[in-house]
Amino acid sequence: VFLEMRSDLEGYMHTLKRLGIRDHQVPAIGWWTVGDLIGRALYLLTTFALGAIPHVMFNLPVMIVASRLAATEQKKALKSSVVKVAARDVVMSYKVIYVLCGIPLLFLFYGFLLYALTMWTNTSRILMLIALPFFAFLGMKASEQGVRAYADMVPLLRRAFFPADRREQDALPARRAALQRKLYHLVKSFGPRLGDLYFQKDVDWSKEMESYGAEYLEPPTPVASSRPSLHMDVTPGGEGPADAEAGKARRRGRSGAQSADGDEDGTPQRPCGM
Repeated sequence: VFLEMRSDLEGYMHTLKRLGIRDHQVPAIGWWTVGDLIGRALYLLTTFALGAIPHVMFNLPVMIVASRLAATEQKKALKSSVVKVAARDVVMSYKVIYVLCGIPLLFLFYGFLLYALTMWTNTSRILMLIALPFFAFLGMKASEQGVRAYADMVPLLRRAFFPADRREQDALPARRAALQRKLYHLVKSFGPRLGDLYFQKDVDWSKEMESYGAEYLEPPTPVASSRPSLHMDVTPGGEGPADAEAGKARRRGRSGAQSADGDEDGTPQRPCGM
C-alpha cells in the first residue's frame, strides 16, 4: 500500500514539474482564461520595466565583474588541484567575496560622480548616497517578482497553445482530489498504530526524537561470557595462568610448613618407606 501511494505521489509531482505548475495552483486551473494570460504578461512587463533601471545601474555591473573574477579563480583552482571536478565551491565563495567588496566600491564611484558632475548641495549628495542601497534593493525585488510572474505565465502559455497539455491540466484537479482521499484513508487506517503520536494534538517532536535516539541508538551493553577467552593460555589441567600461580604458591607454602615442623623436632625429614 505504501509503495503504491509513493508511486502515485511521485507521478503526480513529476507531472506538475513537467507542466510548470505548483500544487496550490491546481484547484484554480478550471478558471484559467485568456484574460489571465494577458494580465500576467502585463504584470511581467511592468515588473521588468520597474526593475530594469536600478538593476542595470546597481546590480548588473557587480554581477558581471564578480562572475569574471570568480571564473579566473576557478581555472586556477582546477589547475592546482587533482581532486576538484568543477570547483563550483570556489566559484560561489569568490562570487560572494567580490560582490561584498564591489557593491560599496560602486556606491562610492556613484558618489564621486555626484560630487564631480552635479551642482547639488552636500546634503543632497549625502541623501542620494544613503538612498542608493534602497534603490538597489527595489531593483532586486522587482526582478524577483518578474521571475515569479514568468514562472506563473508558463503554464498559461502551454494551456493556450498546446491542446494535449490543456487536457492534462484539466485532469489534474480530479487526480489531486483522488490522491487526497487515498492519503486520508491510509492515515486513518495506519495512524492509530502509532499510539499517542497519532492521538495527541500537540507533539513535541524534539522530545520524541531524543527518546527515540536514547532507546534505539545507544550501543548494546556487553554481556560477560562464562567461557574462557580463546586467546588465554590454558594449562593442561584446565587452569588459567592466575590459577596456576596460585597453585604453585599453595604448594610452596605446604612444603615450607613441613620443613619447619622437621626443624622443630630436631630430626631431618626422611622419605617414606626408609
